[in-house]
Amino acid sequence: MKKICFDIGGSSIKVITFNEKNEIVSRDKLDHIGTKKYSFASSDMDKLKQELPDFKIDSDLIKSIPLIKCLENINNYVEKLNEKVKIGISIPGVVDNKKYKVLTESAICEVDVDILGFFKNQKLVDEIVIENDGKAAAIGEMVYGQDNKLTNAIILTVGTALGGGIIINKKVYKGSHLQAGEFSKTLANINKHTSYISNLAVSTLSTVMVCMAYKMMSKTSEFIDGFKFFELVEKNDPLAIQLFDN
Repeated sequence: MKKICFDIGGSSIKVITFNEKNEIVSRDKLDHIGTKKYSFASSDMDKLKQELPDFKIDSDLIKSIPLIKCLENINNYVEKLNEKVKIGISIPGVVDNKKYKVLTESAICEVDVDILGFFKNQKLVDEIVIENDGKAAAIGEMVYGQDNKLTNAIILTVGTALGGGIIINKKVYKGSHLQAGEFSKTLANINKHTSYISNLAVSTLSTVMVCMAYKMMSKTSEFIDGFKFFELVEKNDPLAIQLFDN
């Protein structure tokens, strides 16, 4: 029976299919359905405007996606395969994988969804596992990237937000509140601003914010996403290299 991993991110859902020998047989990417404009808390926006008067939110980059729409997207993909599969879903935010619940919002909003119940009547799904995306990345690196040679490690994932996972004695460390290894809400001193939100690591170091910085600093009207940004890095674009090194 095939196993399919769906990695839900802020820009898309990445898909990898494994055969019975755990060998990768295909890779795919699903564009999100049902996206919404992300709404910042008014207090956060007031702070940003005071500290960064020239800062403008790029609505093309800041989106939120209801979790139910992600699950519908995944379900549609499975139905097209028309064969029984086991699925794993990695999701941003604090995840209780034993209760199949997402406890906090991220780029994925409206997370109070019964994930196990959603797939209960899907006859093609034989088994389902969910995990926080950063912790899933840490497991993947340990098992598949390093052939179980890692004993202790910290993994940092850089995407629409920042995620991470901590491996201790070959096990994922989750902490008392399932939040260990989450870097997005860490305060960073990479800039000189004093407000809380502009000093969050995710507000400065995520792919979205780097793409915003490139668009603002280059004064281009073109939409820049993570894929295009790294193409610019590979082409030695001076501004892209500067932001990447930073």
